[in-house]
Amino acid sequence: MTDINKSLDRLELVVKRLDNAVQSCEQKQQSSGNDWQIDYEESMRKYTSLQSEVVKILPRLEATINRLKQVIEDSNG
Repeated sequence: MTDINKSLDRLELVVKRLDNAVQSCEQKQQSSGNDWQIDYEESMRKYTSLQSEVVKILPRLEATINRLKQVIEDSNG
């Protein structure tokens, strides 16, 4: 189970980093008003890339969690 905990910790870290990045952009936008603009094309490329990675990972994550559940249930007989 320690490997699972490590994986969950890494996943949580990724989510926190993404959330921090979004918050940073929101703060810059609010503090600078219209003077601050993001590079739309670059940002959309990053967003699209991130979205496609998440779409690929989620089914694998769900399947792995379901396998773990089955192993736990089987071990409890």
